[in-house]
This record gives sequence, structure tokens and C-alpha cells, in this order.
Amino acid sequence: MKIALYCSAKDNLPDQWQQCAVNLGQWIAQQGHTLVYGGVDAGLMAIAAQATAQLGGHIVGVVPRRRADRVCRFNSETIHTADLSDRKRIMMLLSDIFVVLPGGYGTLDEFASTFSNISFTNATSKHIVLVNLQGIFDPILDQLRLMAKHGLADARQMKHITVVNSIDDLLTELNRLSNK
Repeated sequence: MKIALYCSAKDNLPDQWQQCAVNLGQWIAQQGHTLVYGGVDAGLMAIAAQATAQLGGHIVGVVPRRRADRVCRFNSETIHTADLSDRKRIMMLLSDIFVVLPGGYGTLDEFASTFSNISFTNATSKHIVLVNLQGIFDPILDQLRLMAKHGLADARQMKHITVVNSIDDLLTELNRLSNK
């Protein structure tokens, strides 16, 4: 399977978040899956890539031209894209599962775009795992529920998202999804 990772490109984040990126990268390599991610040498992205590479895993970095000078040395292959929109499109096409770790505006954009795309296309084989460490995504989840409550969104589409609150729960969910 190809597992997309959406997460922060910032350094010096909480240890729990960094450890989650390490465990995810190790699990991907150990299971023989492929990491598909933003491809740059920064933040949780680089931590996950390094952990995957250290165990011989395959890594696809999808990097906008504007960030070409920051390509991560752990990438097995790098796909250069025109911009962030193109990067999201490529990552959505390539990936089967989307893991969302804590991140900023870009991570929220990737999550929302992927969720919208899955919902719109009814891509039932694709799934998002939202890693809600320390409740970081609680406000987003509340917003999604509120939109559904007011009829602005179809609550049934939430079936494409699994929310987990710990590293162990993430790995349990990935094992479940990979054995489907």
C-alpha cells in the first residue's frame, strides 16, 4: 500500500508528535508499504522519512518546484510538481491511506482537500486516519459535526475518517486497514 502523510514541516515539536512520526515511518517500512509525503527535509516529514529509510522502506517525495532546494535525502524517488495544488493531486492519486499528523495551514488544506475528494468521488477504497494527539484536531472535528448538523455536509461521509488519539491506536488502525 501507499500511505500518504500530511504533517508539519516545523522543527522542535512536542516529543509525542515526533515519536508518532518515527513509529509511523518504522511501521511503513516493516510492513513493506510505501511512504508518500511532501518530500522536504523538515519537521515531522523528515522524521518519518528518516525512520522509513533506516529500515529500508520505499519513500516517494512529492515536492513543488519552489521547494526543490529542500528535497529530503531519504527519498527513494522524488516527483517534482508545479505547485502545492499539483502536489496534493499527485499524492491523492498515488495513495490508498492518508495519515494526518499535527500540522499547520498546509496540513489542514491537505486534509480538507483529500476528504472533499474522497467524498465527492465516493472513493470507498481510500481512507483518512486523523491522529488527534493532545486534541489538536478537536476544533476541526467539532466544525465538521456542526456543518453536518446544519445540513451543510453529509454526516455519512465521516465514515472515511477514523480518529485516533495515540501512536498505538494509529498502528492498530493501520494494521486493520492494510488487512482489508
